[in-house]
Order: sequence, then structure tokens, then C-alpha cells
Amino acid sequence: SILNQVNEAGTFTCAGCNSPLFTTKTKFESGSGWPSFYGPIDSTVVKLGTDMSMIIPRTEVSCRVCGGHLGHVFDDGPNPTGQRFCMNGVAMNFSSDEDTPDLATRVQLMEKEDPYKPEVGSVLLSVLLNGVLGGLFFNSFLVNALGSNGINSPLDVIPLGIGIFYGVKAVNSCRRLIS
Repeated sequence: SILNQVNEAGTFTCAGCNSPLFTTKTKFESGSGWPSFYGPIDSTVVKLGTDMSMIIPRTEVSCRVCGGHLGHVFDDGPNPTGQRFCMNGVAMNFSSDEDTPDLATRVQLMEKEDPYKPEVGSVLLSVLLNGVLGGLFFNSFLVNALGSNGINSPLDVIPLGIGIFYGVKAVNSCRRLIS
């Protein structure tokens, strides 16, 4: 997306209704090819919902004003939120602070009045999903290791590694809930 290349100070707005959504202050390079942010302008501009279209649940991000689909949010972003809002560049427009000073002032007020903090529901889904997956893989390892087969090859420890991976993801999501 062309918006992935934008780095100048400004605001990303909804292509459907022109509502302000994100700023370049929270934008980062995720390597996904899509504009990525660690948080929206404030807690009122986007709506989060569950998207089951890819079988595994994902958190869908929509514009709270017009309901337009913007992208998805994942729990692998940088601090302070630990989230990666991976947005569809076609669903947004960009306005530089220099070209639209009134919008820049309005956005600054929004950021101060109601700063964004991850919703408990979206983080809990990640904790549950990653915790269950981690537990299943760890259990698979234990059954094999303690059973009659034992550990006979390096491949037998793969479920342990996968279990630890998902367990760490669950713990990191719990930390976001607490902070």
C-alpha cells in the first residue's frame, strides 16, 4: 500500500467517512506491506469484533462511525500496547499536519482526552487461544515423553517447543491486561 510509505506528521482517516483513526506517531514498519500502528488515536474511533473467516479467530478493526472494514489487530506489536493494527491502505486516506492544521489540533485533543488502551476482550481472546494451544502441545509432548515411546529423536521435542511458544504468547498477553 502507498500509505505504508508515509512518514510525515499527519493523520490517517477513514476512506468511507473521513473520521480520524491513526497518526504517524503510532505508525511503525511491521514488514507486512500494510500500514501498521500500535494504537488508534483514542479508544472511541475504532470498533473491534471477531472475524472467523479464516477459521482461526482474528480481531477485526472497523471504523466506529461508518462501520467500514479497516483491517485486523494482532498481539505482536511494539510497546506500549503490544498490538499491531494491520490496516488496509485502501480503507484509509492520509492528511499531513502541515496541510490540515485544524485536523491536527483536533486529533491532539482527542489523544489527550481518551488515550487508547487495549480492550480487555480482545486481549482475553489471545490469552485463551494461546494458552489452550500451548497446553495442548505441551500435553502432547508429556504423553509422548512419559509414555512407552519416550524421546527417541529430536523431532519428539517439537511439541514442547511449540507449546512453549504459545505459552509465552499467552503470558505476554496477560502482561498487557495487567499494565
